[in-house]
Amino acid sequence: MTQPIDFGSSCEAVRALLERYHDDELPQSLAAPLRGHLLDCGDCRGRLGELQNQRGWMAPSEAFAAPAGFAQNVARLAFSGAGAAADEPEFDESSLEGEPAPVFDLMPFVLGVASVAAAGLLALSIALGLSAHRTGGAELLAEPLPEVLRELETLNGAAPEEADEATTEQRIQPR
Repeated sequence: MTQPIDFGSSCEAVRALLERYHDDELPQSLAAPLRGHLLDCGDCRGRLGELQNQRGWMAPSEAFAAPAGFAQNVARLAFSGAGAAADEPEFDESSLEGEPAPVFDLMPFVLGVASVAAAGLLALSIALGLSAHRTGGAELLAEPLPEVLRELETLNGAAPEEADEATTEQRIQPR
């Protein structure tokens, strides 16, 4: 007969066994003293609560029924040494009754939309580029720079001769 285990204040040993305890995989000889430790230790009890919360998020999935003859087809392919099946295994459509329809593959759709959007942006940029060249050109350069400077100095109250001298000095001095 084995002696009962006393975990006492050995939280590390208890924490190592908490997952197995939660899954009911511990024999009674370990589970009973572990429960006693959990009654006394709030930290280990909190760890067990965290573990239970984490496992609560992972709900078990519904059982999936494989199509008829699936196991035989897999075994036949595995023992034949074929890496990839050259011929498709027979598929029994009656096994799909009540199953949801196959999911539509979105990749071709997304690529099509992206290419249409790219072509539209290219056409728009070409159109904007052509319209920008039409508005520029000779109209914008109708007046030479010295004449524009004279007009600005006249508007500011300076004499036109002073504007000519200032323009000449600016051209000579490097920046």
